[in-house]
Amino acid sequence: FIGAGWVGGASVTSSTRVQIRAGATSTGGTGPTPHDGDVTFTTDQINFKEAVVGTTAKSEGDPTATLVVRPRTTSLDLTIASPPGIPSGLTITDPDIAAIQAGWKRVVFGDEHAGTGKVRVGSIGSQYGGFSQILNTTTIAGGEISVVQPVDVTTLADYLELLALGDGDEEGAAGGITIDAPINQTSEERNDWVRLTAVGPIAIKAPVWANETGSLTTTEGGTITQTTPTNGSAKIDAPNLAVDADGAVSLTDADNAFTTVAIRTTNDDVVLVENSGYDIGEIATTDDARDTPATVTITGINVGTGTVRLVTDDAAVTQSKAIIASGLGLEGDKTSWTLGLATNDLVGTLAANTGSVVFNDLDDLTIGTVAAVGPQLVMSGIRVSGTVAVTAATKLTITSAGDIVSQSKSGTAVSLTGTSGGIETAGDVTTAGGDVNFNQAVTLTGDITVDVVDGETTGKATFFSTVDGTTSGQESLTITGDLDARGSIGSKTVGSTTALEFLSVSGNSTFASGITLRTTGNQTYSGKATSNGTITIQAGTGSTVSFLGETSLGGLVTATGDTAAYYVALTGSPVTITAAVTFANTGTVTLGDAAGDSLTFDGGVVSTAPSKTKLAGALGTSNDDATFGVAELTAATPLSTGSGNAKFTSTLDGGHSLTVNSTATTTFDAAVGATTPLSSLTTDAGGTPAIDGGSVKTTGTQTYHDDVRLGDATT
Repeated sequence: FIGAGWVGGASVTSSTRVQIRAGATSTGGTGPTPHDGDVTFTTDQINFKEAVVGTTAKSEGDPTATLVVRPRTTSLDLTIASPPGIPSGLTITDPDIAAIQAGWKRVVFGDEHAGTGKVRVGSIGSQYGGFSQILNTTTIAGGEISVVQPVDVTTLADYLELLALGDGDEEGAAGGITIDAPINQTSEERNDWVRLTAVGPIAIKAPVWANETGSLTTTEGGTITQTTPTNGSAKIDAPNLAVDADGAVSLTDADNAFTTVAIRTTNDDVVLVENSGYDIGEIATTDDARDTPATVTITGINVGTGTVRLVTDDAAVTQSKAIIASGLGLEGDKTSWTLGLATNDLVGTLAANTGSVVFNDLDDLTIGTVAAVGPQLVMSGIRVSGTVAVTAATKLTITSAGDIVSQSKSGTAVSLTGTSGGIETAGDVTTAGGDVNFNQAVTLTGDITVDVVDGETTGKATFFSTVDGTTSGQESLTITGDLDARGSIGSKTVGSTTALEFLSVSGNSTFASGITLRTTGNQTYSGKATSNGTITIQAGTGSTVSFLGETSLGGLVTATGDTAAYYVALTGSPVTITAAVTFANTGTVTLGDAAGDSLTFDGGVVSTAPSKTKLAGALGTSNDDATFGVAELTAATPLSTGSGNAKFTSTLDGGHSLTVNSTATTTFDAAVGATTPLSSLTTDAGGTPAIDGGSVKTTGTQTYHDDVRLGDATT
């Protein structure tokens, strides 16, 4: 074509070669200039000897015509921009590319509908010492595509698209794209959108930049991978990353940089490494360079039944759109993951090893083990340097592999919520002194420990509702640190439905009024125990409920519903119980264990059902009765009841002193000191001692400051 021009476009097919050059009569010495309509060259050889100009330059208005250069033989290979080696097939050289001027709506190299040949792309861009540049929105199409030398796309182009179609023959082209050299490395010659679309795999082995969006799309099982070269990079650097894959995605280059990420797969796994932080959002891309404009929108991360592993170091990851996956693993030192949308849906498991985590799920959620994906190994539980807040709209499950560890030293380190279905847990929770909140009813499915102590820093484990096991006596709860057992409404309990095996608290315990503490084994409260109301305790046969620290309760009930044959020990000091106490258990009750202990029962105390009551230290009431059955002194015991009666209804022994201060009646209904004599016995003035047991034996003095009433012959 010499000096040719079109008004309505053209379609040229040649079985040999097409050559386009200017003639002596052509205005300005340029090649074809279409004024209206597309131009298609279908040929196996082509040469552009002069410039081919589109309808308008982009800066002057929107281009309207498309230029297509495609092989007549659809299986023919394409060689673009003179890559190394011997050219094969349809060759579009650097001069050919340089001849294609701005003003085209789109330029297509290859057959974008039926091309099956292999395409090799060499260097394009002024910075590489050549003179070819991509000045228009461009599609490069073929069976499979390899970029073997650097390619830059000028800002005049809306997008560069690499389109690999395959050939339908498993022995032919695989339909993949391989990036072996950088795309858009030079910022001055970098366009907005790079599109990689393939029926087969996309392999990124060199950096790809875009000013706005990088799009990766595969169909027919095509995977997407990054392979970082030694001392090099294969990063994708674009504000928006949109991935739509029919195979697994593994983008693992540490230099990846995005602002917004949206990924969709057909139930395939995803690994994404990015270390600057990003938002999981929505990316809509519109291709209006084709005859039929199309918008593709990818929302959030949706991999169906696939697993997602996200890796980010020392950054912040947020979300404006949901994550839908089977499993989700979050990794990266010091990174904060704020994934609090209520529309997230993990049908499998959450795990993390990172900085801090906020995650919400629209229904059930499990914290446990997430499978290995690509280079990322199996991970279990949640381990963070900061805080954890996990919420399931229905039930939250923590497996035995789902231990939670937080290095937070203060405030709420771990918050666990199962909004309507409660919390089922077999996993331990550990902090460096920060608090742990269980915000709904808890069912233990294994023995668990909540450890909120680190050196001198002690946190608190708060249970806002019930704590039960699955089988009576099967599961246990150990609190290393402080316990806050609450009931938000009425009588919320620990072990109310299914008794725990044992319950142990190393720190202070705070109990809501009206709760029940029920185990088949021991209960041990080592620190200060506090309740502003009455609590109920029950343990199994031969087990002991021990209050070892300062104790201040509004009331105490020893229940007998399962069994009464358990022991109770109040051996901390001081002990204050403001309501009347009647010990109904039949095992031993121990009130104090040292002479310096102090126990006050403001409403009085009755301990006649226990097989024995051991007394030590100062016991008192606020002018209320104190009544004991079989009793033993284990240390010097002053007993003060004011105007209330003091009564021993059965034998009293022990090699220590007893001093009773009562202005009412002090009664000994059975022998005193018959087995082990007391060291001394003293009753104060102003009351009435009544000896009805027949004998009082001491190794020291007996002093009665009032007249003594003898109910029987007495020795």
